[in-house]
Amino acid sequence: PNGSGKSNLLRALNLFFNGEVENGVTLELGRDFHDPELKRKAKKLIDIELDMHFGDGLRTELQHPIVNLADGSEVVTIRKRWLFEPVTREPAMELFFGAAGTEPTPVSPGDVGLAERLLGSVRFRYVSNHIHPTDLLRNEEENIRRGLFRRLGKSRSFAADQIEKIREAAGSLMDPISKELEGSSASVSNIELGTPKDWGELLWTFGLRMQSNGAVAREAVLHGSGIQSTLAYAILHMLDTSLESDFGWRRGAIWAVEEPESFLHADLQAQLAESFSRYANSDRLQIFFTTHNAAFLGVSDTGVGVTISGATSDIAKQPRSSLIDIAVSSGVAPFTHPLHIGPLKPLLLVEGRDDRV
Repeated sequence: PNGSGKSNLLRALNLFFNGEVENGVTLELGRDFHDPELKRKAKKLIDIELDMHFGDGLRTELQHPIVNLADGSEVVTIRKRWLFEPVTREPAMELFFGAAGTEPTPVSPGDVGLAERLLGSVRFRYVSNHIHPTDLLRNEEENIRRGLFRRLGKSRSFAADQIEKIREAAGSLMDPISKELEGSSASVSNIELGTPKDWGELLWTFGLRMQSNGAVAREAVLHGSGIQSTLAYAILHMLDTSLESDFGWRRGAIWAVEEPESFLHADLQAQLAESFSRYANSDRLQIFFTTHNAAFLGVSDTGVGVTISGATSDIAKQPRSSLIDIAVSSGVAPFTHPLHIGPLKPLLLVEGRDDRV
C-alpha cells in the first residue's frame, strides 16, 4: 500500500551508490533516520550492506580492492555506514569491505578510492515516481549526443561527408528503439534525432523527434506522457547496455524505478513490463521497481511485499503467486485472472484433449 515504505528500499540503494537519498537530495540523519523506539541519547546510524558479484574480466585496477580487501572472493560484501561526525554534527560515511559470508572490515583511508572506483563501475539510476518522462528525456540528451559522436569517430570518411554521416549515425543509433516502439500500441512509426542541415547548424542541440503513424515527426516532448515514458526507458536501456566506449570501466547498470506503470494505458503497461523482463535478461542490467500493477508482478523473477506495522515497515520475500493474491485481497491491485498475469500472449480455451490437438 501507499506509505508502507517501498520507496525507502530504492532510496537506500540510491544512497549506497550515489550518496543521495533522491536525485539532488542529500542525506539528513535527523530527517531520514526514523526509529520511535530509539532512546534519545542513543547514536543514530544507518547501515546499508550489499553482497555483489562484479563478474569476470574486470580491469586490473577494478580487481585491486577485491584482491586486497576480500582475498579475491568472487562475491564481496560492501557496507556503508552513516553517522553524525562528533564535531561538525554532519553525516559522515564509513566504508567496510570483505568476502561474502564474513564480517566486512573497515577500509583504510588509502583504500577508499579503490573501493569507490569499483562501485563506480556500476551505473545506478533512481527514477522516482515524481520525475516526468519529459525530464528523463531532456536529462539524457547529452548522453545521446556522446553516443552519436562516438559513432561518428569510428567513420574513416567523416571528413568528406560530415553532415550526411551525422544523419546516418543518428539513424543507426535510433534504429533499435524505432523497431521496439513500432511493435507497441503507442502508434509510433519512427524515432529520429533532429540533426543539422549544414555546418552552420552543427552547434544546434540534437533533439529527439517521434513520428506518429501517418503523421509528420514532432519533438518527443510534444507526444503524450505515456509514449514519452516508453521512449525514455528504451533510450536508458540503449545507453546503459552499450558499454563498448567505456573501455572495460563500466560493468553494467542497476535501475530503481518507482511505479513504472504511471502515465501508461493498459496495453503499454503490459508491453513495458515485457520490455523490463527482456532488458533484465542481460547480465548488464538489473531492475528493481515498486508497483501496484499486476502486469509488472507477472514478469518479475522475485517479489517482495511491503506493509506498515505501527511505525515500522515489514518486508517479506514472497512467491509471485502469493504477492498477486496479497495485492488483490488488500486492495493494492484490482483483480486480474491468473491466466492473464505475465507477458501478453494469445490464449485459446478448448474442451478436451482432442480439441487441444
